[in-house]
Amino acid sequence: FWGGEPLLEFPLMQRLVTYAEARAEDLGRQVKFSVPTNLTRLTPQMLDWLLEHQVGLSLSLDGDESAQALRPLAGGGSSAPIIAEKLELLKDRLGDALPGVRMTVSPQTAPEFRHHVHWFLDRGFQQVYFAPVLEAEWSDEVLGALEREQAQLVEDYATAFEAKRPFAIHTWDKALAWRALDSGDSAGCAELCGAMLDLAGQGVYHEPDRVMRYAALLSAEASGAEPELPATERVAPPFGTTPAPDAPDTVLM
Repeated sequence: FWGGEPLLEFPLMQRLVTYAEARAEDLGRQVKFSVPTNLTRLTPQMLDWLLEHQVGLSLSLDGDESAQALRPLAGGGSSAPIIAEKLELLKDRLGDALPGVRMTVSPQTAPEFRHHVHWFLDRGFQQVYFAPVLEAEWSDEVLGALEREQAQLVEDYATAFEAKRPFAIHTWDKALAWRALDSGDSAGCAELCGAMLDLAGQGVYHEPDRVMRYAALLSAEASGAEPELPATERVAPPFGTTPAPDAPDTVLM
C-alpha cells in the first residue's frame, strides 16, 4: 500500500488484504503486504489487525519534536505529541522489533540531520532510510551543512560496526551491498560497512549531489538547454537499477 496516508482508508485495506489472502490460499501462493504510515491515524485495534495479518510497517517520520512541528495536523498544531503517543504504542506491542523509519530531509531539518537520525536510534529504531526534498529551495549553505552532518554520521556508522553494535542506514547499505557484489567480496556488506570511512570520500553518503543534479535537470528542462550537471562521479543510476561493474563509485540515491 502507498499514500498519502493509507490508514485513512483502513476498512478498504482490510477488504483488500482479506481478499488477497483468500485468493492466495486458493492458488497455493503466498502474499505479503506492507504499509507506510505517519502514525497519526494508527489505533491499538488497527495495529493488532496489521500484526495478525503480518502487514509490514514503515514509518514516515522526520525526527524530533522540532522536525515533526514542520508536519502539522490537518486542524493545525504540531503532530509531535500524537507521534510520541503512537511511538509508545509501537514499543509496547513490538518491543525491540520496531519498524524502519523513512526520513524526509528538508532545508529546515538538514542542519540537524545527524541529531534527528540519532533521535530514532536512541529510541530503539535500528533501521533508517532518508531522502531529501528535491523540490525545495536548497542554498549552498544548507547543502554544506547537510554534507557535514552526513560526514559525521558516517563516522558514527563505522564506529557502530566496529563495536558490533550496528544500525542500518538503508540509503548506504544498498550502495555498499552493490560494491560487495561488484567486487565479488564473499564477506559481503558487513565487512564493507566496517570500511565506511574509507568510502566516505568516494561519495557514498553525498545526498547534496542528488539535490544539485535535480536542480540542474529542472533548470535545463525549463530553458530547453542541455543540463550542466555538477562535476562529480557520485551520481547514481535510477532507483532500483544495478550499477555497471566498471563503475565502482556509483551509489544508490
